[in-house]
Amino acid sequence: MSDDPELNPGFADYYKVFFHYCSSDMYIGDREASPETAGYHFRGRAHMRAIIDSLKTHTNIENADTVIFTGTSAGGRGAAFNTDLVAAMLPEVDVRCVVDAAIFYPQFDTNPYDPDCRHFNDIVRDGNEFWNGHVDEFDVDTWWEDFPYPLFIGMQMFDNLGFSEYYCGEYDTESLMIWGEGMLETCDAVVNRSPHVGFYVPACYRHVMLQITAWFLNVPAGSESQSYHDTLLNWLRGEGPIHVYDACPGTEILTCNPHCIEEGDTDIVAPRV
Repeated sequence: MSDDPELNPGFADYYKVFFHYCSSDMYIGDREASPETAGYHFRGRAHMRAIIDSLKTHTNIENADTVIFTGTSAGGRGAAFNTDLVAAMLPEVDVRCVVDAAIFYPQFDTNPYDPDCRHFNDIVRDGNEFWNGHVDEFDVDTWWEDFPYPLFIGMQMFDNLGFSEYYCGEYDTESLMIWGEGMLETCDAVVNRSPHVGFYVPACYRHVMLQITAWFLNVPAGSESQSYHDTLLNWLRGEGPIHVYDACPGTEILTCNPHCIEEGDTDIVAPRV
């Protein structure tokens, strides 16, 4: 996120720490290299602990009023899976979690596209076992419901990674309609069961948004015609709409947001964490 107040008016003056993804384990692993791991270390959880320790040594983070712990894609999963650690290491700080482009999908009882497609819960379970992780229980359909820390989710309704890679969807009208209707049901479930959880879900077809200026500022969504930036700021301040999504009827859901950005029409101002 930019330090330029014109590009990032609500957060330009925040201190920012970017943590690169180099463990390939959703930041949950605690396994040293061995022949079984092909010589690779998977120490994402230890990396998280080390970065917070370093910040406590070299900055005044322990005296901060609020820490927004966030990530995109795999980093979004890492943020959700490690907020407990950050909060425990900063007990006097209001630690908040922002998950971008991760673990927010339709709540299908069975996969409507391919019954042999691996369920995302199985992906997390198997990865956690292989990496010797700490995520013993996880349900992609309900994790946000019992999340014990302030939580905000940013997700494109037709997130291309979740739709095609994790759920094996095909880009035809019927398949996309099933997905879109499922996402609307998930959004409604959050509003009804966990109204304190904020979210921004435009009916668009890309993946990450948070670190891309154009997506963060210039894509209004929902009946409020509100941007990601403004929705997130409302959630932090406890004022204004915090549930913003394109609840368009029928097939309109596929094309109802004219502000979606085409691939290449972006300005990436920070690396993915």
